Amino acid sequence: MTFMHLEGEVILKMENNEVMRAIEKKRQQMIGAGLEYGLTHEKTIQYSKELDQCLNLLNRSEESKKGNVGQKVEIG
Repeated sequence: MTFMHLEGEVILKMENNEVMRAIEKKRQQMIGAGLEYGLTHEKTIQYSKELDQCLNLLNRSEESKKGNVGQKVEIG
């Protein structure tokens, strides 16, 4: 995974298989936090937001059909 900073934004370049692994990892973290702390706990919500970012990245990549395209992702 490559990170580049541009005016406070993070540009991510990831292969789709890397995004899929990140999605699965975040999904497992979110489920674990939900079971341990509850669905409304800030850890669970944070993992859910991070999972959404990964899913959005994958969707934009698939829409572009170009693969390995830099995508803007807002962090925080």
